[in-house]
Amino acid sequence: MTISKPLSCLGLRVWRYREKLGCFCAINATQAVVTFAEEVGTATATNFTVDNGLTVIKAEIDSENKKAVTLTFNKAFTDKTDYKVTVNGVKSVKGAEMTEATTSEFTYEIGEVSTIELTKSTFINADDIADFVELTNAKGIDVTDEYTVEITSTSPKVTAGVVSGVTASETAYVQVIVKDANGDTVKSSDAFKVTLASSAITTLVGFGLGTNVATEAAFKTAVKDGDLLSEMKKSDTPFLELLVKNNGEEQLLTGADVSKIENLTPTVANVSKDVNGDLVVTAFSTGTASVKLTSGDFVTTISFTVKADSKVTSATLDQTSVYFNTALAPNDTATVNVNIADQYNKAIEATVVPGTPATTAQVTIGSSTYTMSVKSSNNNIATAVIDSATAVSSLPITINEIGKGSATITVDLKAANGTVVFTKTLTVTGKDAGALAGYAIETDSTLIDLDDDSAEASSDDAVNFMVYEVDAQGNKIQAATGVTLEVQGYASAPEVSNYLVVNGTAVEVANANTTEFKTFAGTGTLNVDVKVNGTKVGTKAITYKNTDSVATKAVVNTSSVVIDNDKITATADAALNVEELLTGHFEGGKYTVAPKLSVQDQLSSVIDFDTTSMVQGTLVTTDVVSGLTYTLTNVSSNLSVTGSNVSLVAGKASGTFTVVVSKIDTDQVSDILDAPVAFNVTIVD
Repeated sequence: MTISKPLSCLGLRVWRYREKLGCFCAINATQAVVTFAEEVGTATATNFTVDNGLTVIKAEIDSENKKAVTLTFNKAFTDKTDYKVTVNGVKSVKGAEMTEATTSEFTYEIGEVSTIELTKSTFINADDIADFVELTNAKGIDVTDEYTVEITSTSPKVTAGVVSGVTASETAYVQVIVKDANGDTVKSSDAFKVTLASSAITTLVGFGLGTNVATEAAFKTAVKDGDLLSEMKKSDTPFLELLVKNNGEEQLLTGADVSKIENLTPTVANVSKDVNGDLVVTAFSTGTASVKLTSGDFVTTISFTVKADSKVTSATLDQTSVYFNTALAPNDTATVNVNIADQYNKAIEATVVPGTPATTAQVTIGSSTYTMSVKSSNNNIATAVIDSATAVSSLPITINEIGKGSATITVDLKAANGTVVFTKTLTVTGKDAGALAGYAIETDSTLIDLDDDSAEASSDDAVNFMVYEVDAQGNKIQAATGVTLEVQGYASAPEVSNYLVVNGTAVEVANANTTEFKTFAGTGTLNVDVKVNGTKVGTKAITYKNTDSVATKAVVNTSSVVIDNDKITATADAALNVEELLTGHFEGGKYTVAPKLSVQDQLSSVIDFDTTSMVQGTLVTTDVVSGLTYTLTNVSSNLSVTGSNVSLVAGKASGTFTVVVSKIDTDQVSDILDAPVAFNVTIVD
């Protein structure tokens, strides 16, 4: 709480902090402010203790006045009672620390109600207006908790202070009647002018176009993963997702919440509600689209970009030359792929239907149709035909060997209006190769990536070796037989052999990415010896890496923590699960116990916990923090420990203990904590 007006100390004795003076001042029934003579750098709840059964559960340095620290206590002060507060270990911004504990006393007095205020002026359905009444005494102390209040209103939609049945905003007047413990009226307010509304949305937190998300956490995950964007393609019909603040809490704004849609650029795109009430976008042209949305008193205008649909604009050939040994393999064939991309330099899928003859084909991409053709400069040397394909970005053509010599194969693609999109050429050579003079070693790649291929092509899972007999001029005679591979380099990195294996004429991921992408973060180079019938004919270097995050290090925040047992779950006096202290307790769309553990990957980036998962400790990589070795020590007598659960003994207000964490494992990686760590925990009621 930030105090914006001066407060008078209530019968306090001053105390000395490195020769500087300060005082304690109660600001309400459960909080007090201590003001230092110089700015405070570090202060936690554990730096302050108080008598008469109270415990400090939070210490906050004022963001505007860093000389002031607000203390929050576990229960309310008692009227006309003296309290003794002890301060120890508070540090200034210069790092100076108190050498000894310092004690001060203050007397808390409720006094009579001087001021009645409402903390907000707009109320929505289900609001209890009494919850937003603030009472202060003549000394500026908040005494709200010391009295009861009754609410009367001019509106029939306010019953016993609770708002209900509001469908459109309206003005009303309310009066606050303050009563003491005996039920006697001690003060009444003047009439407050308020607004009754169906909702209290105040802020647009963010929006995106994409798939339909169900929760606030899913919204943020989709934004992070690039699944909710501020742009779309013209033929797309994405959902419009909005995250807003309603009554101070983040929530998704659904179509049911939107009372009015105004499409400000209807020729570019329109937003409408579908049969399920979701907001859907339909585009008509490219450009910037804007829409104005109304929900109660909340009005927001959002803009997004409509881009042109993907169309093929470029292509590459996976081979620019083809060689045939006409003496050894007459009438041989080879496949060459035409890899197509759109104007955004992204691979684009097409369906190919060859004609008769198959030197031409109809290529369909989205709603656009193209004509593809292949032509040989010399049909006596080589011919080419287009193969059929469905939903691929690599369009296959077959090259047929005819005779000796050299020919050029031309591949082109034309739009429906005859415009040439691209033209590509490759060279075909047919030769009668000479006698065996050596071997040529080729690979289809030089890199193996152990990343998760569950949602993409697995072409980077292996390096395939092709070995050919060649003559003195380097012409290929034929594919060599009896080829074996032997990997060198395991001696310097023996663990690599657990993840990469030789399979025939390929070096590949050991188990096709079932667990490797979660477990191995290594990178390096291996030399592969190539043998023909047991005789080494050459060596080829390949590299390996993992572009996915792998849990490699655990970091534990060792600062002391105070846990309110009424705020862990929806149930009061809940036990604290020690493991949830480390991995967090997520409930109601937010952390009620923030995780003290963070897991880092091989690049020292934090791997977030997956708060949408039902499995405690699950990381967004799907690995799970499943092995926590810890010891509880210094457990106060006010606490009861059952397994991993720690709870307050009935009737006790607070208790402390120390957690010593000695080992942390995940399902896939063992012992990621460098050294044992410890931190102190206080549980309060």
